[in-house]
Amino acid sequence: MNSSVFSRGFAFVSLIMTLILVISCSIFIVKPLFYVVQSYCGGCYSDEEVLEITIDESGDMARHEKTEMEARIVVGGGIGIFCIALLNAWVCLRRLNNNCIKSPVNKAVGCFCFNLLAVLPVLILKFLLDATAEKNDGIFATDGLFAYKEMNMFNIFDFIVYAGILTVLISLINVFTAASSKKALSMM
Repeated sequence: MNSSVFSRGFAFVSLIMTLILVISCSIFIVKPLFYVVQSYCGGCYSDEEVLEITIDESGDMARHEKTEMEARIVVGGGIGIFCIALLNAWVCLRRLNNNCIKSPVNKAVGCFCFNLLAVLPVLILKFLLDATAEKNDGIFATDGLFAYKEMNMFNIFDFIVYAGILTVLISLINVFTAASSKKALSMM
């Protein structure tokens, strides 16, 4: 008896969603501050204007570069964790496709745990930035022209947040479908 199409389907979707997150984070790592500002202030600032504003706020270019580098390190770590989750998802799918005696459940659990580990800091950052933006009526609302609720823009940062939540949920469902598939195979 083959593992169910349902369990293989969730393993495949988990693999694809994790791959999409790796690609999205790779795009985000190029200009993290720009994408975060764009999320909260809309498309009203170009990349050069974001650089000017952050230099004006911090007082020097070194602070801007340090913040940008810190963001790249955090996102780079997230990419590494997502890659480990991607490998776990791939092995889980292979084990389900080959009806392997070794349990695909431990790989599905690994995929879930690593996805959760990478998505959790992004969610915390999003909640902190949301609270700051609503409290200050926008991140760069010193002149009062750009209100957070009016100017926010969906971009790669928001996509990572929502796709990350969806990936964690799919990975969790993958754990249960892999367990049911293993149980069905062991009853043979």
